[in-house]
Amino acid sequence: MKIEFVQPRPRIEDWRVKLNGRTVGGVWRCGDGYLVSVAVKQSAPTQEAAFKAARKQLRDLIPILGQVA
Repeated sequence: MKIEFVQPRPRIEDWRVKLNGRTVGGVWRCGDGYLVSVAVKQSAPTQEAAFKAARKQLRDLIPILGQVA
């Protein structure tokens, strides 16, 4: 399982959340904080907290994704 955060445009603060090369969500700069969307929308105060929340949402989804695949 490989989780990556890919920033397609360096000067714009948004990242794609990828699992094994497939895009499964995103992290965006929004006002004073960040928004995370993998399973549900969630706000975070810092970039580190947003990435941590994205990883947690993805880990919670993996058992469900395994049943579908």
